[in-house]
This record gives sequence, structure tokens and C-alpha cells, in this order.
Amino acid sequence: MKRLISLAMSLVFITLSVLVAQPAAAASPAQAASFWTGDYFNNAYLSGAAIVSRQDQSIAFNWGTGSPAAGIPSDNFSARWGSNPYFTAGTYRFTATADDAIGLTIDFQNSVFNTIASPRPGQTLTADYVMSEGVHHLQLDYQEFSGDAYVYLSWTQISGNPGNPGQPVVPSAIVMTNELNVRSGPGTSYPVVTKVYQGQNVTLNGRNYASTWVSISGYNFNGGWVNVNYVQPNVAISSLPVLDSTPAPAPGILTVTVNTGALNIRSGPASYFAIATSVPRGGSMYATGRNADTTWVQVQLSNGLQGWVNAKYIIANGNLYNLPITSGGSTTPPPSTRTYVVQPGDNLYRISLKFGVSMASIAAANNIYNYNQIYVGQVLIIPAA
Repeated sequence: MKRLISLAMSLVFITLSVLVAQPAAAASPAQAASFWTGDYFNNAYLSGAAIVSRQDQSIAFNWGTGSPAAGIPSDNFSARWGSNPYFTAGTYRFTATADDAIGLTIDFQNSVFNTIASPRPGQTLTADYVMSEGVHHLQLDYQEFSGDAYVYLSWTQISGNPGNPGQPVVPSAIVMTNELNVRSGPGTSYPVVTKVYQGQNVTLNGRNYASTWVSISGYNFNGGWVNVNYVQPNVAISSLPVLDSTPAPAPGILTVTVNTGALNIRSGPASYFAIATSVPRGGSMYATGRNADTTWVQVQLSNGLQGWVNAKYIIANGNLYNLPITSGGSTTPPPSTRTYVVQPGDNLYRISLKFGVSMASIAAANNIYNYNQIYVGQVLIIPAA
């Protein structure tokens, strides 16, 4: 009898070990076409500002008793990932395994499964969900309390037309603002050739060198350029071909690269100056000057746009202190705190795009613990980006 019990316990241990150690199931064409933006928190409740924000290719992590990133503890941490993959129409089976708790939401409101209130560490969760064709937002919340830390998420299409796995997804984007100017070139100095409107699907043809503007086309126009902050793409912008010319840097001017999720280019050397545009992680630009203490750097994009960036979020190919001092700082007082009244059809993602501020920052400023719990007429504090 004891031998039978021992054998049964051994089989259970082996089964659990295989479950934890195996990577997530092979990605379907939909999930392979996008990346995840991950925010990592130094507490188990997704509370406050994220300590680390980065792009992850997939959610298939086994940290064991370690930490997912510098500044994050090995126990009592949490993470929130968001992605915008393209789906063909059909029913999809989502599968997830985690230690300790997870919650998967589609399009900010449809919960697929949620163990946040009652963690089920090590249990494989499955749920079937019918997806319409197009881009859908996925959000996965994860909590780790103690012991081993791992999380896996995958999905596969089980009905409908799965399409040809070898056929690449056509790069496209959804317009995310009420009315968006389409210009003849990658910058606000170019004339407006037409307009596109919220919810409209456009084809992505390419990008500028700095990945701040994309070339698009649609059913009623042949081509033009829009700012990437106002569209939701189904592919990484950096994967598109570069269509504008890349000027050679002038002698003695440094090149800098963005080393954060997205870096705001401001009109002056302080966080309260207006945002002119933003550059994604990995984007490059030229450094042309600095303020007196080198906390802010003056930059020029390939389209000629000039502005200022915080020096903490760039990597230079030389010494920033060798740049000329082009500003000693500004005495302009910061503006009063911005507020925004939630309108019908708004969600936290669209509001974050409107102001160039991360969802995590807006949530922290307003003590929002569930990204889905905002309501029409609510007055939100919009922090500086």
C-alpha cells in the first residue's frame, strides 16, 4: 500500500514538473504578429507606477525563485501586459498557467478567465472565445506572492477560417482619434492631403527613420503620412520599411538611441513643456545641445523636428558633456494640473494615447486599480509624461 501511495505521489510530482517547465504552446499566426508591452510592479497588487516597462515577444516566463527584472523583488510582485494582435474571424482557445494568479481581458471589458481573487497556482486554465476579424486588445494581469514564479499564455484557433499560416499579416492600423490629418510627408510642416477618422482601418506602407510617422493608404486615398501616436497598428512600427531618407550626421554631432518604451520629445528642457512627438524604444536621433547640468538634451529627428529629451532615457555614442550648452534651463512655471472628463466611448488606453501618458501613470494618479473601472463624466487627473 505504501509503495502504491509513493508511486502515485511520484507521478503527480512529475506531471507538475512537466507542466511548469514546458514552454507555452506554439504561437498561432495571430499571436506571432504582435509584441507585448509589459509593466512590472514592486508589489503584488499592480499598484502605483511601474518600476520597469519593456517590450516582451511572448508571455512564456519561468523565473523560479528569481526576479523578472532589476528593481523587482523575487516575491510579492506583479505585472501587466498589453498587446494588439490581429485575428481572423473564428473561435480561439486560450490556455494559461501561472503561479500565483492571472486575469485575461479582451478589448478592455471581456474577461476570459480571472483568478486574481482566488489564486490557482499551477492550474492550467482554458477558455474558448469568439473573435471577430481585426485587431483586438489583450491584457494579462499577473500576481506573484511567494515561492516559484512563472506565467504562460498561448492560444490557437479551433473553428472558423484559420487562414494560411505561411501568409504574412498585411500591416494595418486602426485610427484612434476622432479626426486625424493625413499629410504629404512625415511631419507637421507638410500640407494636409486628406483626413481619416476614428475606427477607420488603414494600410501601413512604411515609416520614417525615427519611427514617429507612418505612411498609410486607404480606400479613398492613395497615400499619406500620419503620426504613430494616433493609430493602433497590428505590427511593430520598427518592422516596417523606412521610406524617408536618412541624413548623415553633421561632424561632431552625437547620435542617441531611446532606451525606454517611448520617449517624449518636448519643446523645452523640462517635463512641463509641451510634447511635440514621441520616439519608440530603439529609435535614433541626433543630439545637438544640452542644458547646463546635462539632465536634458536637445535633439533633432531625421524629419528636421527639434526638441528636448530627458537624458536618463537615451544612450549616446559619445560624451554628452561635450555638447554645447544651448539652454541653462527655463524659469517658466509649470502649468496647473491637467484634468480630463471621460467621454462616451473612452477607455484608459485611448485617453493615454490622447495625452501621451502611460495607462499606469494615469491609473496611479487617480487611484485606479482596475483599468476597466472608469465611467462617463469621471474627472481624471492627467500627470506629466
